[in-house]
Amino acid sequence: MSELELSLLRARSMEALKQKARRGELFFTVAVGYVKVGCDKIERDLDLRVREAIGLVFTRFAEMQSIRQVFLLLRSDQIALPYINPRISGQQQVLWKPPVYTTVSNLLTNPVYAGAL
Repeated sequence: MSELELSLLRARSMEALKQKARRGELFFTVAVGYVKVGCDKIERDLDLRVREAIGLVFTRFAEMQSIRQVFLLLRSDQIALPYINPRISGQQQVLWKPPVYTTVSNLLTNPVYAGAL
């Protein structure tokens, strides 16, 4: 294929991705606590342990009003948080690790969780 054809294909693909994003249908990975159903839908994870861990983070934040304080409390209580390793392809496998500040911060500021859990 010529360079012109390749650039046209690339431009059309990028425009299709942008339109899908505008409609709210574009996602590559799913936030922990959710599973991908079909090709354009997400639902809450059925794993009770995952939902309780995420709920605990939001409950503690409602009490303390500080991401840092929530992080310190989770660390001192040795509560592991769920995460999804993006390097593992195929089945979405939930792994557990001690909380890191950025994990807690990302969890609390992710718009996916707004009012859902």
